[in-house]
Amino acid sequence: MNSATQNILDLSQQALQSAFVIALPVLATALLVGFVVSTLQAMTHIHDQSIGTIMKLLAVFVLLLIAMPWLVDMMLDYSASTFRMGLQTTSTNMP
Repeated sequence: MNSATQNILDLSQQALQSAFVIALPVLATALLVGFVVSTLQAMTHIHDQSIGTIMKLLAVFVLLLIAMPWLVDMMLDYSASTFRMGLQTTSTNMP
């Protein structure tokens, strides 16, 4: 396998890992808040769907406000490594 193919595979792997790491906190927060709200609604016999939705939206919004610098840093690191690999691949394939 040549270096260009290896670079493409590395970039694909990094893209999937970055997407997973970026999405995990948001999904885990929504899951945890949904579970807690559903449990409380079952205990109190209140079955209003808007309560769970609003609580999840608020929790995800607060999480995004807190974690946004870290998430942006992760995306910028991936973008920088993509450009670096692209430049390395281009410079090694030049005659």
